[in-house]
Amino acid sequence: MAIKGIDCSTVLTKTDAAALYALGYRFVCRYLVPEKYRKHLSAEEAKILTDAGFKLLSVFETTADRAKGGAASGAEDGALALQAAKKINMPTSGIIFFAVDFDALQKDMNTVEAYLRAAAQQTEGYKIGVYGGYAVVEAMAARGACSGFWQTYSWSGGKISEHATVYQYLNGQTAAGISVDLDEAYSEAGLWNYSDTGSDLNMTIDEARASLTELDGTGGAHSAWAEQAVTKLQAAGLFEGDGKGNFGWEQCLTREALAEVLYKTLDKLGLLDKL
Repeated sequence: MAIKGIDCSTVLTKTDAAALYALGYRFVCRYLVPEKYRKHLSAEEAKILTDAGFKLLSVFETTADRAKGGAASGAEDGALALQAAKKINMPTSGIIFFAVDFDALQKDMNTVEAYLRAAAQQTEGYKIGVYGGYAVVEAMAARGACSGFWQTYSWSGGKISEHATVYQYLNGQTAAGISVDLDEAYSEAGLWNYSDTGSDLNMTIDEARASLTELDGTGGAHSAWAEQAVTKLQAAGLFEGDGKGNFGWEQCLTREALAEVLYKTLDKLGLLDKL
């Protein structure tokens, strides 16, 4: 069964999200573009939509015929899309779609393909997709230029590609007082929200370390079952912590911490000169 959705350039609030959900919509297509564009999707809005129960589809589009710029435009747009994705911590389960928002003819397909392939080279860790009419979806699927296919009914002559996982079937509508286009998804492939498994894959190293120390601010106390081992190894001087009384027992073991323990163990055993 198809999943009902909308796409819009309006930044959605909690009130908007609740109203749209009540109308039966379950995914929202929003713009993954730099902040200078008023239509850009922010992390705050993505969280609002996640909390309301929506999946999201991310699309990069600044101008309708941007793909006519070929590889040069694709490389630039791919880099901008990646920056925007990282900024909102978009999980890599989501596909970044790039818009071909014009009636692309057969003579345009090489240029469109070059645009998409150049964009893909810049989107590090993310798969990409294309938004366009029937001919674009068919051609890009045949060429293996991308992984996701969002087809619009515009320029499609009433045909729906078997490759389309999302289909935009009506433009210029109003839902919950918001100007929207209407879509349906045939699977959740490429859609995302912050509840997705692996949504933290884009955390920086510093963010990951910070999250590990949130247990109690010191890395956690050791468990009761480890009491004997902890006491013995501390007494032997193999675990000395950070010098402030914090041992980080529940933190992940870093290579530097492992190196310290191994060094002290080998030293105790008189084996350092054997290395």
